[in-house]
Amino acid sequence: MERRTIIVGVHGIGDQSSFETIQAIARQVCKYYQAPGAIPLGRFQPSHTSPAPPPFFPQNPPDPLLPHPIGFAEVYWADIPRCVAKRGYTLEEAKRWAKTIVDRLRLNYPDSFTPRDYRTIKRVLEEMIDTIAVLERLLFLADKAGLFSFNLKKLLDDYLGDVQLVTEFTLHRQKILDRFFVTMEGIHNAAADAEIQIVAHSEGTVVTFLALLEAMCADPASRPAWLSQVRGLMTIGSPIDKHLLLWPELWRPFEGLQWNPRPEERIRWLNYYDYGDPVGFMLDTARLWLQLHGGTGFAFGEGDDFGYSRYYLPGKAHMDYWDDDYLFGHFLSRVVAPVPSEQRYDARPGNAPGARLATYLVPYAVIAILLFGAVYLLYKSVAFCIGTETAPMAIIRNVTGISLLLAGITVSARIPRLTRKRSLYLVGPALFLGAVLTYPLLVEPGLRASMGGFFAPLGIDPTAGVLILASAILTLTTLIGGAFPKGGMKPLLIGGGCAAGGIVASVILGDADHRAVWPILPAAAAFLYLWWLAALLFDLTFVWQRYIRQAKGIIHLNKLYRASTAAASAQK
Repeated sequence: MERRTIIVGVHGIGDQSSFETIQAIARQVCKYYQAPGAIPLGRFQPSHTSPAPPPFFPQNPPDPLLPHPIGFAEVYWADIPRCVAKRGYTLEEAKRWAKTIVDRLRLNYPDSFTPRDYRTIKRVLEEMIDTIAVLERLLFLADKAGLFSFNLKKLLDDYLGDVQLVTEFTLHRQKILDRFFVTMEGIHNAAADAEIQIVAHSEGTVVTFLALLEAMCADPASRPAWLSQVRGLMTIGSPIDKHLLLWPELWRPFEGLQWNPRPEERIRWLNYYDYGDPVGFMLDTARLWLQLHGGTGFAFGEGDDFGYSRYYLPGKAHMDYWDDDYLFGHFLSRVVAPVPSEQRYDARPGNAPGARLATYLVPYAVIAILLFGAVYLLYKSVAFCIGTETAPMAIIRNVTGISLLLAGITVSARIPRLTRKRSLYLVGPALFLGAVLTYPLLVEPGLRASMGGFFAPLGIDPTAGVLILASAILTLTTLIGGAFPKGGMKPLLIGGGCAAGGIVASVILGDADHRAVWPILPAAAAFLYLWWLAALLFDLTFVWQRYIRQAKGIIHLNKLYRASTAAASAQK
């Protein structure tokens, strides 16, 4: 009998259309085999009403370019969370629900964090959610300008909502799992001899893992027949580890795995993740869990986890997997069939040229531009008011010198709120010290002298006065922020705004022939807004790079999980 393969797509978060995911997978499969791949979405729709639609074979007879007949099916569950969200009054508000993560950590790892650690985690979560809301407005402007379109807030809201439904709402989770089981039963009834390959994305990987574990835990007499047909599993952007670490109770019913197939019948599992993806990461906790609980039904070693930097836009990387031809070619060549063309997929997916560097440098470049723009607007409005003409190069030097001071103050004030790692506390002071040393070299003497009116009553040199004032703002902001952490950025902006206002007022009052003052007011408002925006983006960038890209939080939780499981095993 001729071999047949059914590829099953399991979509992830968001407002998915029916069969949209499997259409994207079919397109990648056709690219891989260099076969015609323009399959309309409607072709995937079943021709008759059935609770378990049969798999769809796009070519009948099969295309000669294909090694054997390949069909497609989809586990579609997006309508379940969509209906819940539309009805309202069921899901907890995203910001309030995210804060419960702190209590969940305290419950699962009671002796691993200090009260100060919990306060820091809670504060970081709150500020990140607020920052994402602001960033969403910027992405809206980028969409209107025709640069790119990406709804970050919706992605995260959808993700949090779907996670709630899968992890904490038993009834809805079972409905989703039933969709998986019905689809797999339909495949078995239509093609009992076919090999099944599953491609799951995002939260769909959690659904798939739960469903496979439930099938593996069943008694041999009631075990679903389709389980022995599953030969491969491709997970992309998977948060399985996060679920194992934060919701251990979700996995306890599956700790008695009873399925022990022959080595050639084990499910070959390959996991892919981009370092810029805020959702997916390596699945070393999942491998440990399987080792502890008899998960011999999977062939999933350390060499089957593939991390890389291939996508340039942070966050959007979670959706960019679908357009990565090499990624799907790598999986298909290893699990489905060897590559039929000259294109080889021997090497693991590599980094895209400049992607890693760009994702580190571009966010900080944007922050630097915002700070420079904030200072420039205020500087030009004051210069216009007092009628000062300055060469363009001198303007750049002056604005750069002041912007560096502003950056040093901001970074020094924000980092202690975002991490407990004390060595990172030196980054801000080092930048501030560099700004202090370069300030007299960059800022021209005329500008420094014009600020003398503010410091004249104190008898302080203008250059030294600015540096002392900047140091005082930083010190007060740090002290007030430590005493009143809920104040957020208010101490920084109020202190810096008052200091800048005092200096600007002294410069204007020191010029008897100054022009109208009112243009300075919108410039001052723009200065504070851009400074605030730069600080928000710094927070988001720092947290993203440390806790998502470098995955410090998940790695630390994984260590705690290993320690707790080792202690539990020792007690037994």
